[in-house]
Amino acid sequence: MSISWTSSLWRDTTPKLSSTASDIILEDERYYTRRIQFVAPTPEYRFSDDGALQPGGPVSFTSRPFLGLLSQNIGIGILLGMFRCLSYPVFTVYLGLEGSQIATYDTIVSLAYGFKIFMAILSDCAPFGRARRKPYILLGWLLATASCLAMSCISFPSSRRAEDRKDTDNRLPPGSAPFLILTLLAGIGYVLVIVTSDAIMVYYAQREAMDLRGKTQSVVYTARELSRIVPTIFCGVFLNSSDYGGNFDFSVTPNVPYMLLTWVCVMTLISAIFLLEEPQALGVFVLSDYMNGIWKLIQRNIMAQICLFRFFSEVSFNFHATPTPNIAHLWIKVEPFYQSLFNLLGCCVYAITLSVCGRYGVSWSWRKSIIIATAFAVAIDAARSMLAVHNITRSQFLYLGLGDLENIPVALRYITTMYSAVELADLGNEALVYSIITTWANLGVPVAAMLFKTIDSYYDVSVDKITKDNATVRTQVMYTYILSYGIQLAGLSALIFLPDQKAEVQRLKQNGRSRIATGVIMALALVIIGVFQFVVNMLPLLDSMSCLHLLGGPGCR
Repeated sequence: MSISWTSSLWRDTTPKLSSTASDIILEDERYYTRRIQFVAPTPEYRFSDDGALQPGGPVSFTSRPFLGLLSQNIGIGILLGMFRCLSYPVFTVYLGLEGSQIATYDTIVSLAYGFKIFMAILSDCAPFGRARRKPYILLGWLLATASCLAMSCISFPSSRRAEDRKDTDNRLPPGSAPFLILTLLAGIGYVLVIVTSDAIMVYYAQREAMDLRGKTQSVVYTARELSRIVPTIFCGVFLNSSDYGGNFDFSVTPNVPYMLLTWVCVMTLISAIFLLEEPQALGVFVLSDYMNGIWKLIQRNIMAQICLFRFFSEVSFNFHATPTPNIAHLWIKVEPFYQSLFNLLGCCVYAITLSVCGRYGVSWSWRKSIIIATAFAVAIDAARSMLAVHNITRSQFLYLGLGDLENIPVALRYITTMYSAVELADLGNEALVYSIITTWANLGVPVAAMLFKTIDSYYDVSVDKITKDNATVRTQVMYTYILSYGIQLAGLSALIFLPDQKAEVQRLKQNGRSRIATGVIMALALVIIGVFQFVVNMLPLLDSMSCLHLLGGPGCR
């Protein structure tokens, strides 16, 4: 007696070659019909002679459409950089928020990333007329502009420094809640822009020849990274008075950063209207064909390989040592001004590395590049951390300078892992495919944070202990770093999932195996991991839960 659903679930659904002819004979004609109708009425794909995945030829980096795409990413970089920059001087120092309340703000800034897949489906499946990208970019900037304008006009709460308020007053300052809500709305706006602009970037990248593909990504991410210099300079200069934990004798009010962001949003919105061009329009869209095509895509082994690599790679590489911020503050005594200055230099180093990789490294072996970058990053971080832990030298300039040098392998590793995502998308589903892969990568970061906070909670590395700075504490701190480096190096084993270059990805995409079980497992795993990490990262906001080892606490009694 056989069980039909089991064999159907694990049946290899990939077309097979006939044993008697060289022509491709499909086992099931209905499968072939579904496979080619990825987005109706997209014609069957064929490789061009130079290996480009889409027709039209490469887009000039000085053309109006590409400059429009760059302007979107510059605006994105400034918004992201500013919202994250405000966390310490404004919400931590100026408002004197509790740690859980600061965590709330940091979570709100990036909360919209959890909706990337839904935004991508909306962009792919619900066009305005025949336009699927530009209208959503305009909508995103309108939402971000309205939110930032409201925050620039609403009266900001008065200063409530932590050292000046009563210990029993743990409530949010009056008038601060609207800023948290508006920050969330602005986040939804700029994440919508990220999703749709990334889809345009993928379309442009796929028009490049195989030996050049990757340059578009490198230029776009370089522009996004360089734009972070603007908020870094702003926070380092204009939010560095005594009210914000600095030592300058001048500063601006907390509403001014939101005025700057409003101006940035308006200018980027104008550039989107006049510079950005809608990619190639599709014919009549058939939702059932689109969803069926996506279902077929996530059944492919190569899709699962790339997603698993991105997830485990991010989990391992973001497994840090919990005492790092306290060491910088209490042992090395890093000053805010110099930290901002070196952060500025770090942005330049990161951007230059991305540019060099885009110019010379698009054909480098992905596996070798990631191995070299990871080993280099671990070596630099180990040098600067161990010198401070064992009190050999605690110069803030050496510590921050080595941190900037570490941006070289980090940037190389980042852009190398991003190249593979472009290879899997097809015309019409760029937003969703890119969002699925980057969502798997984004999930790895909070999972890593949950893991290292849980494990390090068993070591005696609390702030009180680090303040004592004795041999026992140094040994405990050293153990957390050794564990961190061991996990980061062990994460290189995930390279077994990553093809070595673009041609191998295309070969596996066209000829690799495909199973229903792969699609089911990948979809369920994405939902389960996403829900779990969201719950784990929101629980610390509840005082009764913050003591759990799972959340990095000392344990509840």
